[in-house]
Amino acid sequence: LEGRTVMMLSILASVTCANLVVASHEGQCHTTTGKGYNGLDLVVNGTTKGVPASSVAECCSICWELESRSPGCRYFTFSAPAQMCHPKYGAGPLDDRGGVTFGSLSPMPPPPPPPSPLPPYTGKQPNIVFLIDESTDGRTYNPDPDNKSAVYIPNIRKLQARGVTFTSFYSNSPVCAPSRTSMISGRHVHRVPHVHNNVHVNGAWNNAEGNPEDYDLKWLDVLQAANGKGLTPYNPSPSFGKTDWTVGGHAVWNWLQCWTMYVHFPYNMTNPAYQDPTQNGTGYAWSEQPEGGACRGYGTVKTSGNQTRTNEGDWGIVDRNTEFILTKPEPFVVYQGMNIVHPPYATSQFWLDKIDNSKVDVPAWAPLSELHPCDFQSSMLKGCIPPSGDSESDNVAKAQFYSTERRRLIRRIYLAMIAEYDSMVGQYVSAIDQSGVNDRTYILLTSDHGDMRMEHQQFYKMVPWEASVRVPLVVVGPGINQNRVITQPTSLLDIYPTILDITGFPLPKNHTGLDGFSLVPLLTKDSEKDASRPNYVISQGHMADNAISWYLLRQSEMKIVVYGTGKEHPPKLYNLTADPGENNDLGRDPAYASTIESMTAALKSNIDFPSVSMDVAQYSKAMFVDWYMNQSQDGTWRDWIVGKDKKINGVPGGPNGTPWPQDLIEPGLNAIDAWLKATPTVLPCRGVDWTPPEN
Repeated sequence: LEGRTVMMLSILASVTCANLVVASHEGQCHTTTGKGYNGLDLVVNGTTKGVPASSVAECCSICWELESRSPGCRYFTFSAPAQMCHPKYGAGPLDDRGGVTFGSLSPMPPPPPPPSPLPPYTGKQPNIVFLIDESTDGRTYNPDPDNKSAVYIPNIRKLQARGVTFTSFYSNSPVCAPSRTSMISGRHVHRVPHVHNNVHVNGAWNNAEGNPEDYDLKWLDVLQAANGKGLTPYNPSPSFGKTDWTVGGHAVWNWLQCWTMYVHFPYNMTNPAYQDPTQNGTGYAWSEQPEGGACRGYGTVKTSGNQTRTNEGDWGIVDRNTEFILTKPEPFVVYQGMNIVHPPYATSQFWLDKIDNSKVDVPAWAPLSELHPCDFQSSMLKGCIPPSGDSESDNVAKAQFYSTERRRLIRRIYLAMIAEYDSMVGQYVSAIDQSGVNDRTYILLTSDHGDMRMEHQQFYKMVPWEASVRVPLVVVGPGINQNRVITQPTSLLDIYPTILDITGFPLPKNHTGLDGFSLVPLLTKDSEKDASRPNYVISQGHMADNAISWYLLRQSEMKIVVYGTGKEHPPKLYNLTADPGENNDLGRDPAYASTIESMTAALKSNIDFPSVSMDVAQYSKAMFVDWYMNQSQDGTWRDWIVGKDKKINGVPGGPNGTPWPQDLIEPGLNAIDAWLKATPTVLPCRGVDWTPPEN
């Protein structure tokens, strides 16, 4: 049903009056025309509002395909005017309704046995449903009492009314593997030592790193283990979806992006022809995104095929896990990591139509010359740089790149992807409702990191802007406050201690200690502040599409960003209440000197960021020399890295990503050689006016 192509089927036989027998490739159905019944609809594709169908026979086929579910389809109504099929698990009195056909399976399968009554909930070992999607800017879940937002998340809004929403919730390192590694192990990324390809690594710095493969102290492991405390091990869901918390994930080209962070690959933004592909080497940018990334296009809107399920992989896991919930294997822990809402920006017309285009805002972009050097580097490395020449083609491309409507479309597509994810959430909620375990089930919704979605001339994540680093958190469950909003800064590190607190499981004795704090006081007590926890949260980044390590500390309404060892660039400071778009850097204002001093001290008391930054610089060279270069014979890594040979081992480069343009191969390799000869160190970001040295 979901994602298949349904064949047009014909009515094979008719009987007296309006009573018909139709057949499909699944089986027969008895039908009565002109009759209908509303109610007892099955959840299909995350909704009870029906499935598109072109005939009664197709609706019969759909019902048969859903017959084996629990509960399964037994009846259906088909509306010819609406071309909609409504599969049902039960039926009641029929009523006369024009253009509607009521059907039942023939022969009727035996009804499922009545469910065993659930024992009374004891208040111990509740079920856990933990959903973590990709790339969701936490601000999209902010309450919208005046309906001014373009966000369409009806199922999540219902959960917010039943529970607690955290609006200042942060990823502790906004890229896939480091964020999920930190969340599942309860440790800051600089406290995740491991060995990667025989190189000792002190932290989960980027997508190449993570927990060791045999690391069994993840909170999911703890819940499934016998612990000698009289607690029943949890039954895990059949699929966890995307995990991405183990060393060695992602592609080698992505590893190389990270390891070469301090290589001064050549670019020249001062020549107006820098991005003309016919003049490579005359003037150019340097992009790390293959084929320039998703920052320059219009996104994709699918107008044919399955419109409600654009991400079949995620939906298949939703189906398996919700069927698992319907079996009520208590206590259970359901975990699903989704790939949606990760770029590229792609959706269907069905979901795009859910987003009111008139409500989609488009933040302004500052001129390139006004960008902080580190922000400029990230924009350039992500391919978010326009042509600057004066030719006709340059001007057309430039107008397209800066088009407000192009950016509005991308932001609308992004919100449509979130709308589809909301439908997945709805299917989970319906399964919990149908199972009768609402009174003993916690639901937690969050994301691994955000997405820039065209803010500050960027897409993707990896940077310390709010769109990248702030993520949503909604928690619903027994004993939790309803319709509560928490603004106190919190982070994904708080998930581990919260899960232990909810379930009653102890922290394993051999765990090196949690860096987060339980959210239970904020979930259950009257106060919207928890004075027992620090009044700040911390995040850090050492990943691709950056030119330097960075660190941030959010405290009350203030946020500080520190680069490298703290000496390479002055810190940036923002008041997120007065300046939610982060357009007014207060870092150079003498009036805030004491604020910067105290926040920097708080950051350093938690992370010795000068030492960590130096360690990352040393690690990067060690991985490149001791592993990557050693994979080749007679220096063939030089052909690999430029994309001449074994393209998977190369790093994207040049104006439009891999492979490197011919004219940039020699200066690019010269930049690597200079880096290899130098002592590992932290280097400042290069700005728009930097030009490569002459040989």
